[in-house]
Amino acid sequence: MWSSLVAGLRTTSAYPSAAALRQARRRVGPEPLSLLFDRLKGCMLGPEGERVVPILGSYGIGVEWALASNVETHHYDKGIIWPVAVAPFVVSVVVLGTSDEAVSEAGVTMYRQLRSERVDVLLDDRDERPGVKLCDVELIGIPYRITVGARGLAGGTVEVTTQATRETQSVPVAEALEHVHKLLTAVA
Repeated sequence: MWSSLVAGLRTTSAYPSAAALRQARRRVGPEPLSLLFDRLKGCMLGPEGERVVPILGSYGIGVEWALASNVETHHYDKGIIWPVAVAPFVVSVVVLGTSDEAVSEAGVTMYRQLRSERVDVLLDDRDERPGVKLCDVELIGIPYRITVGARGLAGGTVEVTTQATRETQSVPVAEALEHVHKLLTAVA
């Protein structure tokens, strides 16, 4: 089929026009590399010194396949657990109780500090219930979560959760960013 198609593309010049190639691709699809070299009169020398047209093949892994294999490998019943190297965001700062000024300010401050240190961070300051926010972070699969809430701030702490192990630690607010940096450097 390809040979008849290529023969139909022959024009007075040595190469078919771009319009003819586009029309052919619409009917059949992309041209195999082996036929491309044949049509372009590309050749190489064989073991005996004769001219041989190479038979080529190509197999590519697209971004979609790489992401799908990561999701298939790194997931659990509540969602994805992205490896840090390919995670769209590495840290999520979840602010619980956005109506409380001190909680919102502490969350935004952590977010800005992480951004200034070039950490890929997502701030969740939506006016939603805590369960919705925490489930969304698990579903998205962000590797580390800093949870800022009124109860924790009253005790001077925030929660740092590692998604891969599902371990949550209460960390003093002043040491939270240093703790996250230690977690990130331990992975790298």
